[in-house]
Amino acid sequence: METRLKLLVIQFLERFYTDLLTWEEVINNLNQSIQKNEIIKYNKEGFYVSHSAHLIPKVKELLNKIDCKEAHLYINFVSNKTGFGKHKDSMDVWFWQAIGQTQWNIEESTYLLNPGDLIHIPKGIYHEVIPTTARVGISMSK
Repeated sequence: METRLKLLVIQFLERFYTDLLTWEEVINNLNQSIQKNEIIKYNKEGFYVSHSAHLIPKVKELLNKIDCKEAHLYINFVSNKTGFGKHKDSMDVWFWQAIGQTQWNIEESTYLLNPGDLIHIPKGIYHEVIPTTARVGISMSK
């Protein structure tokens, strides 16, 4: 019986896409989602997720650049509060840091993402994201 080892590689690209979002663009996108009664995930600690980031022109450009279709907007107004805690995703995820800074704890490694940075997390890899400042990020998938 042949056993295959799947190599899971984290890709971290500093200053990958520097056409950064503004808070105004973010708030406008969030407001549009609310007005359309779209699902907005949130918790009492100032963490929001909307599923319409693909409508932001700068995000559309980035999606085309990395060949992704889905884009979710992640907003933290409060630093040092984790969003979903330690978790794994069922699909490969690309995350673009658009505003602020986040610390990514992935297995035994730590990555500090600044505006413009992009990280790729293969599906099934446990990770935890902690905002070190108020932040906005875009999570993207195929």
